[in-house]
Amino acid sequence: MEQMTKKPTALLLGGGGAKGAFQIGAWQALAEAGAKIAFNCRTQANMDKALEEYAKLGIDAKGYICDCTDEEGVKAMVADIAATLGPVDILVNNAGIIKRIPMHEM
Repeated sequence: MEQMTKKPTALLLGGGGAKGAFQIGAWQALAEAGAKIAFNCRTQANMDKALEEYAKLGIDAKGYICDCTDEEGVKAMVADIAATLGPVDILVNNAGIIKRIPMHEM
């Protein structure tokens, strides 16, 4: 990936969860291209683990505690990111929940 002239801010919602090869490769490519990486977690424990994983990959990332089901919390997080890293230019929505129940019970 070519170096970006402006350093965009990339936000990964749900960036503290399990990461697959595609997700890791995408974030490494964005970071190597010069993007500023932000992600969220619902708990400090998950954020600490994610920050450690990102650091092992050589990715300088900033984590934010936020539950994506809380609209006001998301607005506050995005405002904080804009104030510290710049406006979000790239959004990857990876946040979600898994209910291991039959579909008709959801």
